[in-house]
Amino acid sequence: MRTELAFLDSERWPTEDEHYEVLAPLLAPLAGRIATVRTFDFGADKTPPFLRGDGGRGIALMLEHEDALVAQLAAILRAGVGTNLRIMLPLVESPAQLVTARRLLRRAGGSGGQRLPQLGAMIETPRGAARSAELALAADFFSIGTNDLVATTLGLDREQPVASPLSAADPAVVAHIRRAIDAAHTAGITVEICGEAAGETALTPLLVGLGVDELSVSPARLDAIRDAVRRSGEADDEVRQLGYGLGGVVA
Repeated sequence: MRTELAFLDSERWPTEDEHYEVLAPLLAPLAGRIATVRTFDFGADKTPPFLRGDGGRGIALMLEHEDALVAQLAAILRAGVGTNLRIMLPLVESPAQLVTARRLLRRAGGSGGQRLPQLGAMIETPRGAARSAELALAADFFSIGTNDLVATTLGLDREQPVASPLSAADPAVVAHIRRAIDAAHTAGITVEICGEAAGETALTPLLVGLGVDELSVSPARLDAIRDAVRRSGEADDEVRQLGYGLGGVVA
């Protein structure tokens, strides 16, 4: 679940209660199910009025405003009661960011003894992929954001038509994806693919072959991706001969 879209017109950081009012009705139907909530990914084309002129983005930006992040985390914890909650941090590039975010998550949880949710790292830049072995030791799961990873790796504007989902098959991008998947599995954590590439059936055999555990796609693409995953399984032997490790995929 993205969280920044509801506050793109805000003139200031939202309060905990304002976050909660948005999140609670969305998470309530997910009681007993996995709910993954991403902290604000402000910046670039998603910059509210009060942040205009600030060049930061993702978790790096939020860690410059710790009180605002704590307010959001506290609201996520409140709204996610009853779900199998996970919290995902965008554009993670260093273990220190995860360590600090986990400290703030404990602060947001207070002294109520509430079990804190898993904390995941989004791998969306070459720097994040390069440090994936370190990040995997500090994160509870990985999510590879292919839209930004393609753009930052290939030097493209993600809004340009040339930055299509199929660009994720570029060897430079595949190398980053494979590095992150290998690091995650070595550390014993799961890794998912999100972004447009996850919903592109032409890429499904490649992503399955690389060993991804989950594909995060829009509801409209579920049937097509499920079919592509099943058909990818028919080529298991060929994939192994290519040197890829085949992982289980939830689609």
